[in-house]
Amino acid sequence: MTALGPSPAPKHINTPDNPERLARAALYRVIGPDDERAAMLLRRQGAVDLWQHLRHEHPDVDPHHDLTKIEQIGGRLLCPGDPEWPPAFHVLDLLADSRSQPTLRAPLALWVRGTARLPSTARAIAVVGARAATAYGSHVASDLGSALAERGWSVVSGGAFGIDAAAHRGALAAGGETIAVLAGGVDIPYPAAHADLFHDIAHHGALVSEAPPGCLPGRHRLLARNRLIAALTKATVIVEAAQRGGTLNTARHARELGKPLLVVPGPVTSALSAGCHRLLRDHPNETTLVTGIHDVLQTLDHAASPARPSS
Repeated sequence: MTALGPSPAPKHINTPDNPERLARAALYRVIGPDDERAAMLLRRQGAVDLWQHLRHEHPDVDPHHDLTKIEQIGGRLLCPGDPEWPPAFHVLDLLADSRSQPTLRAPLALWVRGTARLPSTARAIAVVGARAATAYGSHVASDLGSALAERGWSVVSGGAFGIDAAAHRGALAAGGETIAVLAGGVDIPYPAAHADLFHDIAHHGALVSEAPPGCLPGRHRLLARNRLIAALTKATVIVEAAQRGGTLNTARHARELGKPLLVVPGPVTSALSAGCHRLLRDHPNETTLVTGIHDVLQTLDHAASPARPSS
């Protein structure tokens, strides 16, 4: 699979020898986002001490290599405490603390590639949906992406085929900002057919991932990244969803985080809208039916949209 080339990045403080940054970069090579035991040890010991405890078991892990790689492609590693770190991530930890069953926590760090700083939650909207989208769904997602971008919202999605790609392309066509939250490394286009799309996103937004450079996505990472999409945004809009799949997983995270969940209905004969109709039927107090940009804005504080960020 061909790696993406370098892209410009916003100015940021590069501290590759910071022990905390090195430890978090290294830990991503040895623990996964669903490793609850490691998450508990991290909270108890801190990233530096945990990596010192584990590093003898992983002599081949070199965090300097990953930090050099991300810088070479115009990216950076974000860690808690950095100015760009999304403050909304603390809600993931609060949610995990309140649950008796293991729940995915905030990420250790984020690998980011692109020209945009991560937007504040107050001006970001997720638009997600089925990979095998219909022409109807793609049209709706593209229109929403474009209309949101024109009004200064950052459009966040997962970079997948179908609805995700349509939302990203709609935002780009409007000259707006879009963020793709990926399950693999930000240097590897997945799916490979989206190499050009990811190139454009990196130059007019950002690619974001928990996975270090060079990592291919696995199923657990595809599902784990959905919580980041929900947490990074003020609300999630679902455009086409089958009865099962990652889209409903994103919807669940949005509901658990207490974020508005907006659902676009479809033909009752379409299997790709069955999940949308199920959400509206089974969660009437947590979902809102929307048919276009005006419904979305009305739901979000009566059409109060944020100012477009300065360049």
